[in-house]
Amino acid sequence: SNNLSSAGSRKINVIATRKLPIYDSGSWTAPQVTRSPAWAMADALRADYGGKLVDARIDIAQLVTLAATYAARGDTFGGRFDSTLTLWEAVQKIGQAVRTRPYLQGGIVHFARDQAATVPVCMFNMRNIVRGSFSVDYLMPTEQTADAIDVAYFDSEVWSTRRVPAALPDSSSLVPLKIDLFG
Repeated sequence: SNNLSSAGSRKINVIATRKLPIYDSGSWTAPQVTRSPAWAMADALRADYGGKLVDARIDIAQLVTLAATYAARGDTFGGRFDSTLTLWEAVQKIGQAVRTRPYLQGGIVHFARDQAATVPVCMFNMRNIVRGSFSVDYLMPTEQTADAIDVAYFDSEVWSTRRVPAALPDSSSLVPLKIDLFG
């Protein structure tokens, strides 16, 4: 019947295999098995159940580059969406797993990955700063400052949330910061 008891509904688990179209050689392939975060973001933006965006509104070239970066690093996305959220929140959650943020510019969805990059360098000193415009604020650690982290994630091996503590070798780990990761 359509009626499941709450106890019975917790006894049903599914191991799903995600199949998504992949952009290859200038066109989308038939859906195939992939754990790539790039194609998960693209699917969320393109699909009939998602954003329904045409390819011209998504920076596909950037996704191809990111897919290669993720593959080289072994980065994957295995999150499950089990609550209601907006399309933009869903794409951000997928990107968060691989330090990537979507942003909208000129009606096109682009993606920026937090990674090492060469940036322009310049030097500022008291000779080239406008007099009276320079100030320094120091923020010193207090007793409430976190000295370790306690990360929670969903472990697909045991079908449960696991917590992993992490701290620097010289940390006392008395004030951990709790972080819940998606996926």
